[in-house]
Amino acid sequence: MDDARALATAMARSGIAADLMVIDDLARSPGAVPDAPVYIIAEPQGVATAAAWRAIARPASLRRTIVWGPNVTAGDIVALDNLGIGYVTKAGPRLDPLLRLIGVIDADYLAASRMRVTEAKAVAHSVFQATAAAFEMFGSMPTFDRDFYAGLSQDFSRQVETTPLYLLIDAISRNQDTTIQHCSLVTTVAVAFASHLGLSGREVSRLFTAAFFHDIGKSAIPKSVIDKPGRLTEDETRLMRSHVTVGHEILSRYPETAGEVAEVALHHHEMLDGSGYPQGLRGTEISDLIRIVTICDIFAALIERRSYKEPLPAREAYDIIVGMGPKLDQDLVGAFESVAFSVA
Repeated sequence: MDDARALATAMARSGIAADLMVIDDLARSPGAVPDAPVYIIAEPQGVATAAAWRAIARPASLRRTIVWGPNVTAGDIVALDNLGIGYVTKAGPRLDPLLRLIGVIDADYLAASRMRVTEAKAVAHSVFQATAAAFEMFGSMPTFDRDFYAGLSQDFSRQVETTPLYLLIDAISRNQDTTIQHCSLVTTVAVAFASHLGLSGREVSRLFTAAFFHDIGKSAIPKSVIDKPGRLTEDETRLMRSHVTVGHEILSRYPETAGEVAEVALHHHEMLDGSGYPQGLRGTEISDLIRIVTICDIFAALIERRSYKEPLPAREAYDIIVGMGPKLDQDLVGAFESVAFSVA
């Protein structure tokens, strides 16, 4: 509400009166929407509130509605246009000059947004198809169930069409080829490990999402740092480590990835002995879901080719994980052996 009031104040200086109202209160009192020159929806995303507003507002009111927030995406633009919302803007540190801040959703801008959504969904589908194909590397394991893996992949493909997940996948792939490949490999290994552990279908699905987005924070890290062939400086190390908090912040914005999935992004570099980051968690402070993703993350990083190293054989990578001793859950490390040795 403070953001909306600040915007309304800035508009008043330009002679535009904006009415501040609580959408939920209005929804409980049909017909009580007062007439105003401008209506403001000030939320991090705004689409859900705009949908509620559409249910009670007149078409003319929708055309005079501004959705204002820091995270307005191409997908939001398309959704808001479908709802009949007239204006959209990104919140910034300055509200003036007002007329440069607010822009009508014109035809060209909307067409570009629709094209961006189509492209992002195509990228997401391609990434999921590649991830699903990689499951075949574990085809020799007794727990391998091709039908289960196919169903899991189809479920996430459906989510690409109906949720903001495609935006998150696109954010990773646009910035870092190596990161999206790593996320795909970690997901493949984690799902095979979960199946080997006998986890339920719901738990495997949850792990799929957590593993896939565990490194989304790296979408904000410069490629020059991600792929630097030499040792990172202290400042570069701090920047690289910030990916866990950035990832947590990004994933917490969406109901599909808030909670446990976001917590995995934040804590997948924690170690049981307290030597990890960002919070130095120990023992029982680290959930089983995080412990599983951490092992798979380390293993995948070791067997991948990077600009600064050659890939290690799976057995050598597994020996390194065993050698980490109290840093990792050794019961899980022992159970992971057959998964690691299934990788050609």
